[in-house]
Amino acid sequence: MKTPHKHADLIKAYADGAEIQIQDGEGVWTDVPMPVFNPMFKYRIKPEPTRYSYPVLKMPSGRVIIGVSALQTLETKTSYKLEFDVLDDVPSNPRFVKV
Repeated sequence: MKTPHKHADLIKAYADGAEIQIQDGEGVWTDVPMPVFNPMFKYRIKPEPTRYSYPVLKMPSGRVIIGVSALQTLETKTSYKLEFDVLDDVPSNPRFVKV
């Protein structure tokens, strides 16, 4: 029986629509729009980022408090929250979301 390709599972996942990443020499993962699945390189299915969300409170003085302190200071609901994604310990896509 023939040995399956080293990246056979990733090739199948890519064919089914998964996003693929390749690891460079420094260990950084990068999106690959059209992977060639060279057995000499490391590939993976792009993981879903972890989303973090923090309450935001703007004080009458103009000071902005983000995070747990905002919850502890609140007398009314916050009107915004700060959200950002983290993938491979790198924060990205910061945004304020109206609550």
